[in-house]
Amino acid sequence: MTALREVGILGTGSYAPERVLSNRDLEKLVDTNDEWIVTRTGMRERRLVSEGQATSDLACEAAKRAMEDAGVGAGDIDLVILATVTPDHLVPSTACILQARLGLVNASAFDINVACSAFVTGMNVEVVDRGGRLPPRARDRRGNDEFDPQLQGSRFVHPLR
Repeated sequence: MTALREVGILGTGSYAPERVLSNRDLEKLVDTNDEWIVTRTGMRERRLVSEGQATSDLACEAAKRAMEDAGVGAGDIDLVILATVTPDHLVPSTACILQARLGLVNASAFDINVACSAFVTGMNVEVVDRGGRLPPRARDRRGNDEFDPQLQGSRFVHPLR
């Protein structure tokens, strides 16, 4: 019988872009109102990336905060799993860009293409594949580049560009 290794979250970090799009702002763009959006989504605002800001920029800030919270340095991290539906590029992976920017010389890195279930999927990949200590990781919440703002069902969940 194989002994299970202890797994836990050592630290967390997050980052949200500065630009805000509120429900009141959306009222000026489309036929809707704050109450309609909040009732159906619970959302009052969404954050928008700035021109030229990429998923790796958001992930880098979040990862720095997670590493600080966990009290670990770049040499302590051995795996980066970046869950996103909006990678910087198809190749190289956004995780590899993050790995380089953070100086994670001991880490392997890869992306997984996951949206809403990103955190749970990333945890499962880590636990199932490695069974080891969870490194800090980051995921993006930018929305999809192929988002259609005219679709009533999704335009309030995903950011407009």
